[in-house]
Amino acid sequence: ILPGDAYRYGYELWADKETGLLLKSVLIDEQSNPVEQYMFASINIDIDIPAADLLPMTSKDELQWIDDKEPKMVTVNDSLWAFSTLPAGYKLIKVMQRSMPMDRMEVQHMVLSDGLAGVSVFIEKTKQPGVQSHPEQMGAVNAYARVIDDWRVTVIGEVPAETVKFIAENLQQKH
Repeated sequence: ILPGDAYRYGYELWADKETGLLLKSVLIDEQSNPVEQYMFASINIDIDIPAADLLPMTSKDELQWIDDKEPKMVTVNDSLWAFSTLPAGYKLIKVMQRSMPMDRMEVQHMVLSDGLAGVSVFIEKTKQPGVQSHPEQMGAVNAYARVIDDWRVTVIGEVPAETVKFIAENLQQKH
């Protein structure tokens, strides 16, 4: 699957002919350079797995449970934010209002997709309005953060850096 432009990655996929099981996946950039890959080093199909091997290694009593409220869905028209433009093929899929469990701060979460890739946009009040825009990258995941007035906007997704920057720079408050 070749990337059609600089706003998305391409994919090289290898699957087992008999089972259709994905054996290897390589994410590629516009120049066909590998960005990230997953593959089986060894695989056995059609073997019995003892039930004990499928049990969690950590007891649930040892875990810290955080009660996260269900996000509240927001209609696109009710959102205080809009995009002046988006990369070709990307659409706003949904908008949610979330409470962040650790600090109880309200965050608006917008989800965009081109049908294959997904991008999240988080908008929250900031206590540091002077912070400048900056990109971050970890493997195939790129993020771009900027401040608009008293709001911090963070865009993150398994898409090229140009995509998250473009989306962040074209988000604006509705007036």
